Amino acid sequence: MRKKTVYLMDSTLKGHHRVYLEALKTISDVQDISKEFEVTSSTKHIVSYIQDRRKIVNYAFKQSNQDDILHLLYLDNLYMASPFMSFPKGAKVIGTLHHFPNSKAKERLLKSFSKKLDMIVVHSDFIAKQLQSIGIHHFIVIDYPVFHSVPEPKSREQLRREAGIEEHKIVISALGGTRFDKGLDILLEAITHLSESEKDQLLINIAGKEETYKKDFILGKLQAAGIKDARVQLRLLSDEEFENHVQLTDAIVVPYRKVFTGNSGPMTEGIYRQKAIIGTNHGNLGYLIKQFKLGYTFEAEDAYSLAQAVRQYLTDGWSSNEMSRIYQERLRITHFVNRHSQLYQQWR
Repeated sequence: MRKKTVYLMDSTLKGHHRVYLEALKTISDVQDISKEFEVTSSTKHIVSYIQDRRKIVNYAFKQSNQDDILHLLYLDNLYMASPFMSFPKGAKVIGTLHHFPNSKAKERLLKSFSKKLDMIVVHSDFIAKQLQSIGIHHFIVIDYPVFHSVPEPKSREQLRREAGIEEHKIVISALGGTRFDKGLDILLEAITHLSESEKDQLLINIAGKEETYKKDFILGKLQAAGIKDARVQLRLLSDEEFENHVQLTDAIVVPYRKVFTGNSGPMTEGIYRQKAIIGTNHGNLGYLIKQFKLGYTFEAEDAYSLAQAVRQYLTDGWSSNEMSRIYQERLRITHFVNRHSQLYQQWR
């Protein structure tokens, strides 16, 4: 019997979408049919909104063989048009969901769309539990991996020497783009609630693409808070630069707002390097930090609560433990690829 081909379909090829796709393409008998699509993001333009999503799905079925398997790699951009989509009879379709819906209406649309799928891939136990809560049970959890990990990065000590960071300084890093939903402003406010002696212990390291919060705003807030030692590097970082920022760090802070419901790249990289995580108690991020003893949580969108978490870290510290190392293993890219390979094998 002929071994079935798995057709991989994503509608955007930017950023992590590209490296995600490249990892899956290493599996045998997999074919990439991905194509960049521009889609209407506002439901105010409902006709275009639906048509754009139908175009993606229709294109995917035209490019794939109905007797094989289609893997839609980004359901998040598709399920809202569920009532207006039809799949060929007998089609085998897998879909990956990266974020759980943030409204009851969207939950209903996701549930409707899920009935068209043979399996849903999610990247956390937390999202799996949410699917169960709305009556979706045909899913598999495959953790979102570390894609850019440098096999043998420089040591923390060497990187800190090269960066001129004093050994006694505790480096707290906020990495990645300065988007509103990532809550950098919450961290900057939280710092004002620390005592002078606590501030003196810290080096605040902010690095990533300049987006919502601009450099002048950030520097002004740091100065007003009385932070004497800070590094602010606002540009798109290379993979190696990003890794170096993680490696020289003591704690990664993820002060994301409640609207953020997915996985955090900086947090994932920090866990892989066994760095302390100081993050929101909300959603998937809070679940992971508590479940795998990754660090400290704070009340989402509450700067004073974040200050308390930083204070607790300064007082009690954090060290790698059995649970954090278990989760570290689940983040290896080999685990991600092997789990997908096993999934595909079930349907071939």
